[in-house]
Amino acid sequence: MITLIDICFLQFGLSHSLDRGEPTLSLADLKEGLKTDNLFEWLKVKGFTGDLSMFTGGDGYGERGREMTALLLEEDGAFDGRERRKLGIEKNGIAYLMSLTIELVQSLKWSDDRLPAPVKH
Repeated sequence: MITLIDICFLQFGLSHSLDRGEPTLSLADLKEGLKTDNLFEWLKVKGFTGDLSMFTGGDGYGERGREMTALLLEEDGAFDGRERRKLGIEKNGIAYLMSLTIELVQSLKWSDDRLPAPVKH
C-alpha cells in the first residue's frame, strides 16, 4: 500500500532531479515510462539520479514501484491531452511527474494507516 511518506520520498527525489536538470525527459518520454511495469526502473535506465530505492529492487520495493506506477498512470489518464491547461506543463516530464504526485496527495482517499503518526512538538 502506498503511503503519504512514499509519495513525499518520491517528491524529494524529483526535486533533486529538477534542481540538477537531469535527466532531460520530455512529457512524451515520461508518458512512455508510465506505460511500463515499473516507471522507476525505467527512470534509472534513463539516467535519473534521485533516490528511487523505495521503488526499485528486491525485498518488496519493486512491488511498491509497480503500485506507484499504476497510481501515477491513473492520474495521468485524468489529464491526458490537457496537461498544459490543467497543470501548466507542456515540456518537462519530471515536472509533470511532480505534478502527478501532488495530485496523488490531493486525490487519494487517505485512511489512518496510510498517514504518518502526528509529530509531537
